[in-house]
Amino acid sequence: LLLVAAAVAPAMVLREFGRRTSAADLRIGTALLLDVSIGIVQIAGLLWLASRGALSAINGLALTGIANASGALVWLAVWHRSGRIRMRRRRVSQAWREHWKLGRWVGASRIVGHLGSDPLLLWFLTFAVGASSAGAFAACLTVAFLTNPLVLGVGLYLTPTLSARFAEGGVRAVTRYALGTTVGLAVVFTAFIAAVAVGGDTLLVTVYGPAYGGLGPAASLVALAVALGAL
Repeated sequence: LLLVAAAVAPAMVLREFGRRTSAADLRIGTALLLDVSIGIVQIAGLLWLASRGALSAINGLALTGIANASGALVWLAVWHRSGRIRMRRRRVSQAWREHWKLGRWVGASRIVGHLGSDPLLLWFLTFAVGASSAGAFAACLTVAFLTNPLVLGVGLYLTPTLSARFAEGGVRAVTRYALGTTVGLAVVFTAFIAAVAVGGDTLLVTVYGPAYGGLGPAASLVALAVALGAL
């Protein structure tokens, strides 16, 4: 599984590069198209694997890599043809040295940040209280992460937009826009947490089976924690 993860990682990084580059150029439609097309390929592939009884962690991860690679390479070809990106072999080493000066700190901060990530927490739970409790928490996380497309989409849009607002109106314009967006997200999250409180238990039983009944309150707390972190 780790070997497959290492093989597909470059494709996923290239896909993320395409998303962020498109967003930084305020081409949100391009970033959305990239995400949607890759998502469709992944979902269709997972359904196909499931229909053949071949769904596994390794096959699913390999499929994710194939979907990301295909979408990212198409994006790269289109942007290269449009002149948005130019690749010159002679400047690779120079560009690497320039970006490494800042990138090493970004990379180190990401590694430290992942020490508090949900997957690592699941491993700690597994060793501390057992796999069943970790599985229950993972199920609650799955429900809470239904808002992830919204959170990631807003985050992708906010970074370049706030930069543009700062260039146009300074700190005051950035603050006004950020507060407005936060209030809007708070309203959405409040409705989502209420929905999880009412129907979370039913959703967990429907998706994961009767063994996960009674986890509705836990799913609501996890959804609240995710919402607070996003806000």
